[in-house]
Amino acid sequence: MKYVTLAAIVSCLVFGSNIQGQVPSDVAANRYDIGLLEAEVVPAEYGDVLVVIGAKWCGPCMRMYPQWKTLRAQGYRVVYIDYDRPTYKNDDDKAIVEKFSAMRDKSVPDVYVYNTDTDKIVRQWHQYVGIKTIKDYLWKPSSSTGLVPELRR
Repeated sequence: MKYVTLAAIVSCLVFGSNIQGQVPSDVAANRYDIGLLEAEVVPAEYGDVLVVIGAKWCGPCMRMYPQWKTLRAQGYRVVYIDYDRPTYKNDDDKAIVEKFSAMRDKSVPDVYVYNTDTDKIVRQWHQYVGIKTIKDYLWKPSSSTGLVPELRR
């Protein structure tokens, strides 16, 4: 029995080191969300956080509000900043709220697609924008390092 256990350990050490971390090329080529290190970096042309500056007195802001709930439910990270009272709900959002609150202008809505890896704004709108247009600029939620905390496990 000792020799069988020892043989199993040796074979795992010898053969396992070559297998660990490898993904078949046909899978890796078609999937960006398989958890590889490369998939954790959001490409520069996409954003992983949607930042919205809006107000309760703004008609277009209120029309867009259900979209933010839909995007959150789909796994995207959405940070909503109230124009009149900019606050944050958790520490993950603190830096984003502080950065974008300083950029507020006198008109709302302001919608930004933000890449946290490059610290750049990928796209911005100062008007009503539909969910389909926004999703064209957002990185896949399962690959994003900026996921909402409860989905980042």
